[in-house]
Amino acid sequence: MTKKEPEGFMTDDQKKEVAETAERIAQNRADQAELVSVDLDKYSKFVQVMTSKPSKNFDTYVERINELNEAGCDVSRLNTAAIGIVAEAGEFAEIVKKILFQGKEYNQGNIDHMIIELGDILWYISQAATALGVRMDDLLLGNTMKLLKRYPDGEFDVLKSEYRAPNDL
Repeated sequence: MTKKEPEGFMTDDQKKEVAETAERIAQNRADQAELVSVDLDKYSKFVQVMTSKPSKNFDTYVERINELNEAGCDVSRLNTAAIGIVAEAGEFAEIVKKILFQGKEYNQGNIDHMIIELGDILWYISQAATALGVRMDDLLLGNTMKLLKRYPDGEFDVLKSEYRAPNDL
């Protein structure tokens, strides 16, 4: 079944212009493909060379975990926190994305859902704080001090946000 266009939808000149534009786009893509070609096999080899040994070898990974554990790093809790924060932040972002771009309603049910996801994020942040041996209020204080140093006038500044002083994480 072919799609029919309504009568008078486009003039013959407009149809010709659309066809010419489509042809130009196709030619540009062909030209760009010649200029920018990616050899996926070479890229895969590059990725392998640039990947750390613990990332690609289980025994080396286990050795690194043991080294970190012996140095006092709470690897299990830190790993749980890192993965959990990212996962829950993704769930929160998914709701926001759907509200902003896909017509999901901004209503109490969706607000409650976002609040639940933020609570989950806090739970994992608390896991990370525990793994690092720091209190949650110390995290808030540290963040406040960092921002006051970055914005000494007490308010956000685009330039100071983009062009940070050395050692301003």
